[in-house]
Amino acid sequence: MFGQPKTQSVKEAATAAAWTVSEGTYNKKPLYARFNTAFRLAGDIADYPIQVGVAVPLHSPDKRGMPAPAELDELGEVEDLIVEKVAGQAVMVGAITTNSMREFVLYTDKADWIEGFDHAMQAAVKGHRVQVMAQTDPKWAVYSQFVN
Repeated sequence: MFGQPKTQSVKEAATAAAWTVSEGTYNKKPLYARFNTAFRLAGDIADYPIQVGVAVPLHSPDKRGMPAPAELDELGEVEDLIVEKVAGQAVMVGAITTNSMREFVLYTDKADWIEGFDHAMQAAVKGHRVQVMAQTDPKWAVYSQFVN
């Protein structure tokens, strides 16, 4: 995948953070994406075939659909909570902000924990609505749209 030699595992890539930010547009609105490019070198992505998305609608986005500075701190807290609650279950590979929404992108090897995670996030996040969804993505197509 991605034309480079695979030299590490997904778990190793998760600790070898190499975050990059890119920008573009989606539906004529700005899009900002932050992804850990270390996963490009992971040779075992097929062992993590389930992509989990955690979508967080913004409270009062600006006219471009981006969060206000005050909301950035709240989104950072949501991200920290996600990382804490998925530890040992999934790896967070990126975050996408566009069209009045931030979506956190994760991959996992099994789905049996996702429903409990969804309930835990609903209970823990008081300031935002949180939507958790999962889909099969064995080739990490969502990731590869943003990292090449």
